[in-house]
Amino acid sequence: MASLAIDVVYENGVFRPVQPISLPEGSRARVYADAPSITSTPGVCGGRACIDGTRITVWGLVSYHRLGLDEQAILAAVPSLTPEQLSAALRYAEKNVEEIDRDIAENEDGE
Repeated sequence: MASLAIDVVYENGVFRPVQPISLPEGSRARVYADAPSITSTPGVCGGRACIDGTRITVWGLVSYHRLGLDEQAILAAVPSLTPEQLSAALRYAEKNVEEIDRDIAENEDGE
């Protein structure tokens, strides 16, 4: 199923699209509210993408995932990480594949 970003507003207990949109009957959506942000700060972890306010790199979490660890195992390996932060990191990685692949390769090369 293809992903589609829709801006919504929450009013009186209901999410309502900001702009009219036509979707098939029975369509489902996942809403990410107040999602943890991913930041890249010069001087912090080599300027690589991290969970905001931490030194937990996106590439490190993706490396765990590629090694076959599921979300529960990653959360156990990084006790300070929340499920919401992990989800935000994996969504960021899906949208920035080349950046994360480069970060992983540079780490493997010891750069």
